[in-house]
Parts: sequence; C-alpha cells; structure tokens
Amino acid sequence: MDTLPEEDTNLSRAALRDAELRIIAMLGCPLKVRQGIPVYQVLVTVPPPIGKENSPQPIISCKLIFSCFTDYPSNPPHVQIRGKRNFPRRLESVIYAEFDRIRRVYSAQHIMPMVSSALYIIECEQMRISAAAQLVGTSVG
Repeated sequence: MDTLPEEDTNLSRAALRDAELRIIAMLGCPLKVRQGIPVYQVLVTVPPPIGKENSPQPIISCKLIFSCFTDYPSNPPHVQIRGKRNFPRRLESVIYAEFDRIRRVYSAQHIMPMVSSALYIIECEQMRISAAAQLVGTSVG
C-alpha cells in the first residue's frame, strides 16, 4: 500500500526530529519533550562543561525551551533561555544572535545546531572566567 505524499512528509519530519533528539542526548544534554498540538516543546538542559562541575569558579548552565509547531523543521522553533545559572546578560545576547544566524542558514534542523552552539559558547565563557581567575590568583600570590 502506497503512502500519500503528506504521510511521507510527516514520517520524514518525525524521523528527522527523532534523530535530532538522539544527537542532543548523545551530546550529554538531558531533555524532555512535552507533546502538544499544534505546538510541542523540547526542554534541553545545557550542562556545565565536562570537568568543570567541581570548579571553584561559578558554573554556567541554562535550560533551552524550544517551542515547535508540528510542521517543524519547515518552520524554525521559538527559543527561550530559562533556568540560567551564573549566566551573564552579555552571554544571553551572544547566544540569541547565534540562534538568529542558525535560523537563516539551516533548513533541515534547528534544535541540534542551537544546542551545540550554546554548549560551545558556554564552554568558551567558562574557560574565559577560569583563565581570568588564574590570572588574578597568580598576580595576588
């Protein structure tokens, strides 16, 4: 029995979403999916960089909430940064600017590139804070 083109499209979207969520989980980001129609949400915890959990410097982390219509990825998700921990306001602006760039550049997937970009940006900020703390520590001692 042949499937209708619309059914094929829906199956392709579902397979793409599932693959994207598996990749996010493999990146080490806990996630939850809240099903809803016409909008579902993907809640992703962006953890601190590996090895920084017990750092004396403040640990940066956040939660990303992606609100997606059922036709995702045809339409990019709406994204909110919540659950911010030691999160500089400047960093939020940098991440939102990167998300805007991803919306313009990517067509097949949005959530996974946004999560991996947020991980990278937070890790760079965490390294910057650690380096600054080491400089202060060496100049005092």
